[in-house]
Amino acid sequence: DYLDTLADIITIQTYIRRFLAECRCQQILKENGSAVTLQTSFRRYSAERKYQKIRSVATLLENCWRRHREEKRFKTILFSTVKLQAQVRRYLAEESLFLWAEATIILQRAFRMYLQRRKYVGLRKCAIKIQSTSRMAIARKQYHESRRVRAVCLVQAEARRCLAERRYARSRTSALVLEKNWRRYQAQKDRQRALSSAVKIQAHVRRYLMEECFLLVVEAAILIQSVLRGYKEQRDYLALRRSTLV
Repeated sequence: DYLDTLADIITIQTYIRRFLAECRCQQILKENGSAVTLQTSFRRYSAERKYQKIRSVATLLENCWRRHREEKRFKTILFSTVKLQAQVRRYLAEESLFLWAEATIILQRAFRMYLQRRKYVGLRKCAIKIQSTSRMAIARKQYHESRRVRAVCLVQAEARRCLAERRYARSRTSALVLEKNWRRYQAQKDRQRALSSAVKIQAHVRRYLMEECFLLVVEAAILIQSVLRGYKEQRDYLALRRSTLV
């Protein structure tokens, strides 16, 4: 379509130029009536026509060369794209295989761990049952043997309770002290953060006020400069006018 449109445009230009050349030739013949002028116009017309033919052929060759170059570039890009797609697909396949292998290993590990845990739980239950039975027999034997042992056990329990209450009181006191210190540290930290924020806000506000003051000073200076320059120009104009009048 582009080549056909270009050929039509070139043809129209050729006819228009030929028509203008004929009009020019007729005008020259009417004015001068000379054969030399007619020959010159005809030769110029022939040269222009030959130039137009050469130009159209050169344009056609240039378009063919550009189309060949674009096709070659497109084939190169297509080959690179296909090769890149193959590399990407191979990479995705390798990644999928690697993920499947990892998933299989994880499943095997979890299943083996489940079997070992079930075996361990069974052995643990048996051991706990044996221990509980043996302890119950020993405790019953000790209870039937002597009530003095019960009294000792009660004393030990009371002593352990006292020690536990004492440890609890110490732990509670320590926890309260730590909590108080932590709250004080948080309060100091919040205060420092608020103070730094206030300092930053003050700095920004002062900078904004200084910028506003600077802009006002600059505007005033510009206004004063303009007034002074106007006064100077008016004075020079009056002096020049007086000198002209004199």
